[in-house]
Order: sequence, then structure tokens, then C-alpha cells
Amino acid sequence: MVLAITTSCLSNAGLITDHDGYVTDSVTGWQWLDARFTDNMSYNDVLASTTSGSLIGWEIASTSEVLGLLLHQNNNVLIPTTGTGRTWDTSIFSFKALVMMLGDGSYYGDNANHGYLNGMTTEISSYSNRAGAPRTVQIGWWSDKVAQGFLRDDSWGPGSHSTTNIRTNTWLVKKAEVPEPSTLAIFALGMIGLASRRFKKQS
Repeated sequence: MVLAITTSCLSNAGLITDHDGYVTDSVTGWQWLDARFTDNMSYNDVLASTTSGSLIGWEIASTSEVLGLLLHQNNNVLIPTTGTGRTWDTSIFSFKALVMMLGDGSYYGDNANHGYLNGMTTEISSYSNRAGAPRTVQIGWWSDKVAQGFLRDDSWGPGSHSTTNIRTNTWLVKKAEVPEPSTLAIFALGMIGLASRRFKKQS
């Protein structure tokens, strides 16, 4: 798979940047994997690949983590959510750029007027006809809608999509590493030592 290496801002605040196969949220420092890498894989397939396969280092994101990414791409404007269908709202900016960069899989649609991306998360769906299935978050854009963007939270894939063996895309994230307390303590002691030496020289 060859993906072009580009860097571009998705929002006016420049919170999301595009790289080779992933995007970075500068607010959290987290990386989000292109959906092409999980295209047509079941939740179980993806989970196995994150522990002993080609996706080691990545983890399946929670619904709240995905919504956080979308919030930052939406210039930190609160995005309304729903479980009964697409949420259209004038506060939702177009998700076109994010959709184009994060997915071109079997559950991605694109033409001159619209596009969408669906992905599974760590939670289990609350819908009775999807008992045992992962909760999904779907985003999209529609050029002839007032808001031009939509968000659909946990309302995709009824009926046969009722187990963790459904095949769609998955939201995968690689979280920024936080320094261990011991590392921070050593750094702090070093700074204190340098400051004390400077103080002694001055006195």
C-alpha cells in the first residue's frame, strides 16, 4: 500500500495534520490510523492484529476518544450525537477532509456530492438488534446539506451485523507516551542541581 506523504490542516485551528497513513491530533498528540489498514476486517481480526500482528502499537479507540478527535477537527465546537440516525446540525463543519484522509475502504463512500466513513469502537452496542456487536461511529459529508457534515453514533448495521465478526473499518489510535514519574523526578532533580550550582557561584 502506497500512500502519499502530505501535511495539511483540516480545521481553521490547524488541530489535525495528515501524514503517511495516519493523522495526528495536536491537542492530544495522538495518532489515528487510516481506515484502509482495517478495511473489511472483523473486530476480532483487528484485536488480534493489535496484540500479535501487523497492528502492534495501535489500540481500538473508545467512542468518547473518537468523539474527541471529531470535536477537535470541528474547531472545538460541541458536536451533537444521536443513536437514531444521522445528526445534521449547523455546528458540524464538513468532515470531508477527514473522511478523505482516514478512509477509502469498503465502508467508505465517495462521489461528487457525499462521502462517509464508518468505524467500530471498544464499547458494545446498546441496540437490541445488534446485541454483542461493537458500537460504531460514522462520519460523513453531503455537499447539498446546510451543515455539510453528519455524525451517526451507534445506529449503523442492524440485523446481520450483530456479532464481533462483522467486517467494517475500526477506529485505531496510538496515544502519546507520557513520561514515567521517575523520569520526571530525575529531570526535576537535575534542574534543581543546576539552579543551586548557579546560585552558589553568584554568592
